[in-house]
Amino acid sequence: SSTAPTGQAAATRSFSIQFDTPDVGSVTSAESTVRGVPGVRSASTTSLALGGVSVMRVSFDGDADMLRIGLSARGYRVTVSGDTIRIRR
Repeated sequence: SSTAPTGQAAATRSFSIQFDTPDVGSVTSAESTVRGVPGVRSASTTSLALGGVSVMRVSFDGDADMLRIGLSARGYRVTVSGDTIRIRR
């Protein structure tokens, strides 16, 4: 017989994070910061708009609120709408 784990492990979910990218350095900086959030398995830019708003795809062990808290702790202002998250400095 198999026993389900007792709520300790969070499911991995995928989120789109929109972030300002005034220059190339801001892309690598944002990716690095997001990857540093506990629970983030991967973060890579999927839509690049230098001088505008780019999008990265993030795999995260947890829900949107947990990711919001982790991003806020790194100095971002965070807005969540479903699986899309907007971060600003």
